[in-house]
Amino acid sequence: MSPEAATDPATLEQRNGQGATPLLIAAKVREWGLCRVLVECGADVNAAGPNHGWTCLHYAAREGQRDLVELLLNHHANLEAVTKGGGTPLRMAVRCNDTGLIKLLVDHGADIHAVDNTGASIIYWALEDGNLANVQLLVELGASVRVRDGRGQTPLHWAAQRGHVEICEWLLRYGGAQEDVNTQCNGFRMPLYYAAKNGHTEVCRVLQSHGGDLGGLPQ
Repeated sequence: MSPEAATDPATLEQRNGQGATPLLIAAKVREWGLCRVLVECGADVNAAGPNHGWTCLHYAAREGQRDLVELLLNHHANLEAVTKGGGTPLRMAVRCNDTGLIKLLVDHGADIHAVDNTGASIIYWALEDGNLANVQLLVELGASVRVRDGRGQTPLHWAAQRGHVEICEWLLRYGGAQEDVNTQCNGFRMPLYYAAKNGHTEVCRVLQSHGGDLGGLPQ
């Protein structure tokens, strides 16, 4: 893109055959320097892709581009823009495993309690990746460990069925999830059931040491 085109409002917002603006194209292919130029020239930072609904902020957060994220926020990027799957930029930062970026977005007002189309809040995505530091940070910033997703599962259910021993231990000892050690999901299964079903013996030991029950396990 020529310097003249970059300053032409019509060109800045012109969409290609797939419905993407120049800023979205640059973000998708990780041309971060070009993204900065386009933003500073007035490109619409909240333009969303037609298929998945991603904005430039989603791409920048997913790739840990903290400087670009700050620039986008300074140009009034929507912190709560959601993809077709219900994902916010904060969710992308969690999947990127960048604690500094997570804190930056929350400090700017990102909703730490936002849920996606499955009913899972942000903390579930830290649990999905098994990142204890992210889980600890999200709890410190106000995320609840006693929320439930669309299937009625708690964070302890998620950590147990994925075999995340350290996270289970931390949730039970320090995170406030002790009361959920025998909580049933919509399928009447407790965390220990999922740990046992998936062969996570160390998680089973941790749960049992905190009073975990085998309720729901077929006899």
